[in-house]
Amino acid sequence: MKIIEVDNVTVKTREKIILDRISFTIEEGEVVGLIGPNGAGKSTTLKVLFGLVIPSNGWVKINGFDVLKNPEKALKDVEGIIENPTFFPNQTGFDNLDLFGISNGTTRNEIQKTAQFWDFNEKILKRKVKKYSSGMLQKLALTKVFSSNPKLVILDEPTNALDPTSKIKFAQKVKEINEVQKTTFLISSHLLDEVEEICNKFIFIKEGRIILGIGENELIDNNVYILTLDRAFEKDKISASTIFKFLIESKENQLKFKIDSQEDLNFIIKELIEKGYIIKEVKQSKKNLREIYRELY
Repeated sequence: MKIIEVDNVTVKTREKIILDRISFTIEEGEVVGLIGPNGAGKSTTLKVLFGLVIPSNGWVKINGFDVLKNPEKALKDVEGIIENPTFFPNQTGFDNLDLFGISNGTTRNEIQKTAQFWDFNEKILKRKVKKYSSGMLQKLALTKVFSSNPKLVILDEPTNALDPTSKIKFAQKVKEINEVQKTTFLISSHLLDEVEEICNKFIFIKEGRIILGIGENELIDNNVYILTLDRAFEKDKISASTIFKFLIESKENQLKFKIDSQEDLNFIIKELIEKGYIIKEVKQSKKNLREIYRELY
């Protein structure tokens, strides 16, 4: 089932085109990373999804409903953080979360349970929000987002102000909620390692255009294999072997080969076994997002 549908959306001002005919879909249960440099159009894309920016062309549907024509149904069970989270500064953390709970029917018990996950105790929540650090404000916003059990979560740079421990907890929380509740996520971020760890689909945007959309399986390089041996590889002992024409990297007991066929791989394995090596693992190599990012930008 398609949770998000974006079709031919353009956003422009008198001076420039911010989004240029972008189209993409996100299926229920996917965790999608929206990737691109500053100014690429990531935040504007998320604002369009919430109806905060009206496109000059195209349309957006969430949960099967047009965001502009039927926002109440489209944005039902949708939570998110766009740019910097905002709260009532002279109210306490408790007060801000209670106001949120009243507006969407989330109980205080649910809110407190989520707040505890983010290391908020009663003393901190009784403090006025204007005294919170940027990291605490971000965790308060994440408490609000996760406590209502939404079907769709849209997040703009969600870990920017978080410390390393909180970033780890964020990744754990996203994976847990996605696995248990099948919650769909769209996460805009420039932290490539974090996106790669959390997401199973990636959308790349550049100068307002979608330039690539791939799933995690497409990161696999079908022609490159990594073989792990039982001990360090000694080149001089098999220097005459033709396996070297396939070898592209050697690091202690791990060898990386680029092959043209399954027969090539079988030949390499046979040669290594004949030389007395035990093959502990054979796996396909996987490109990382940094490599793809460097190729695209």
